[in-house]
Amino acid sequence: MTKDEMIARGKYLTTIAGCNDCHTPKIMTEMGPMPDTSRLLSGQPANESNYAIDPNVVGPGKWMLTNGHLASWVGPWGISYSANLTRIMQPAWCCFRRNVY
Repeated sequence: MTKDEMIARGKYLTTIAGCNDCHTPKIMTEMGPMPDTSRLLSGQPANESNYAIDPNVVGPGKWMLTNGHLASWVGPWGISYSANLTRIMQPAWCCFRRNVY
């Protein structure tokens, strides 16, 4: 498989698997949240913190919260951060951006 074919295959797999749904920070647009294409698959931004957490809002049987870029979530289980997938130097199955290679 050529490098271009690997990149195309990785893009296809990350698209159908929905990797961007959790691992790409979002920006708010007139149409609602959309992936921030300048930070594809970069996960929870390290320099951004979550909102202050009120335990009365996220206890058992209550709703969860997310931060503004929809890359981390808080709920009765604790805090979940989406991982940065751009640093995984595997074949193109998850890292289809050319600048990763």
